[in-house]
Amino acid sequence: MLAGDYTKTPYIPVYASLPMGIINSHCQLVDPEGVRTELRHLKSLNVDGVIVYCWCGIVEAWIPRKYEWSGYRDLFGIIKEFKLKVQVVLSFHGSGETGSGDVLISLPNWIMEIAKENQDIFFTDCEGRRNTECLSWGIDKECI
Repeated sequence: MLAGDYTKTPYIPVYASLPMGIINSHCQLVDPEGVRTELRHLKSLNVDGVIVYCWCGIVEAWIPRKYEWSGYRDLFGIIKEFKLKVQVVLSFHGSGETGSGDVLISLPNWIMEIAKENQDIFFTDCEGRRNTECLSWGIDKECI
């Protein structure tokens, strides 16, 4: 059988990705009724579940190792109301600019404060270009 050939698979679950801006920078669910409307629509299309991106820049935004999950908990409660499954993607980077109207999500603010004094915490390619949306692979060896 060829890779990606699912013709003999009895069922392939379908998940729809929820938009990035669904949770704001203070970890609050932005529009609960809008979420319910969207989930109602997805349920009518017989999707199995949704994909939710959980951003470290939101969850651990202000203080190292102080996590705020309230908006995500509210979101997961609403998803549960519709009996949909959830795939959570933990995103330990910034979102970047897409130009599609998506919300820009940066690394946690406390990391960006450290970066003002030490740009070496960011991933840097072999030509010296820094990516301020991604920490260096060796940052765990840095004293922060």
